[in-house]
Amino acid sequence: MIVWLDIPLPVVLARVLRRIVRRTELWGGNRETWAALLGSNSLVKWAVTSNRRHRAEFPLRLGPPNLPGVSVVRLRSSAEAVRWFAVLPPRRAEDGAGDTGGEGVHKGMSNAP
Repeated sequence: MIVWLDIPLPVVLARVLRRIVRRTELWGGNRETWAALLGSNSLVKWAVTSNRRHRAEFPLRLGPPNLPGVSVVRLRSSAEAVRWFAVLPPRRAEDGAGDTGGEGVHKGMSNAP
């Protein structure tokens, strides 16, 4: 199963800006800086270009011809994702729970944001 979390661009931008303004602590104690707002390495610029690229590429990569036995789930909001994950059966350790070997990642795509 392939899961595509397709959050709308305005929501993504609001989250990026909120993290910058509030200096929210991220993984490893990192915090976004005001420099993340401007310049060639701007998170805002990255969010816009990534969103456009993903919306153009993902339907082509995940659409027909469908892979036998593989389903694609496109979740378009955080609330939709929460509802979808809430109805999934619990995974057992022998099912590969916690495996980070790329399960569910379409060929040519990565887990990276």
